[in-house]
Amino acid sequence: MENAETPAVRLALRLIGCLERADGDLLEELLHPDGRFAALTGGPAPLDRAGAVRVLVGLRDAPYRVTYGVPQAIDDHAVVIPGRLLTPISGGGEVLRQRVWLCTIRDGRIHRIIHRAREHDALVVYMREGPTLGMP
Repeated sequence: MENAETPAVRLALRLIGCLERADGDLLEELLHPDGRFAALTGGPAPLDRAGAVRVLVGLRDAPYRVTYGVPQAIDDHAVVIPGRLLTPISGGGEVLRQRVWLCTIRDGRIHRIIHRAREHDALVVYMREGPTLGMP
């Protein structure tokens, strides 16, 4: 994987900034109109662009915090974003979980997003399913 500032990495960096600011207008601009997006709080079915914007902007009020690492390009059409999810647990305290988001790019926009606990698992989906990540 590449660490250089490829177009895919630059797009991922813009996505991270947009998520950190909960900027719905920019998020809508970055997401492909025909895209499908698996969100942590979006339920089992992939979301369309409008649903993803609603859910992702709503994360600013979520009881957990997400931090993002440095995106890594897989190729010209995909990027992995490592991160951490800090979630409260019943009875007090918090648990820190590793997460990885894999984004595919089409027409200069984010076309698909999946999340997995491990980078290897996300890469297996990309290698097996290609840029659609198995979503219709």
